[in-house]
Amino acid sequence: DCSESSKSAMGEEVNMLDHSVKISIFCPKCQEKFKESIARLETDPVIPCPFCGVSIHVKAEDLRRGLEEVERLLADFKRKISGMF
Repeated sequence: DCSESSKSAMGEEVNMLDHSVKISIFCPKCQEKFKESIARLETDPVIPCPFCGVSIHVKAEDLRRGLEEVERLLADFKRKISGMF
């Protein structure tokens, strides 16, 4: 796994991104936006639009790549600000 993470005091990896955070989902049918948690998207990649009911399929690989990029950016940011204090 190439995602950026921190080590806890026990030595296990700890992700910096809180997977309970909700992200915006765009419905391709009704054009509405709604929010869903990252954790839900990871466990159930088929999300019904709350406005029109269409099933929106989240591609697991796209989600994984996006989360890895966010983790990398958070790790870079943490390194940069840790040198400021």
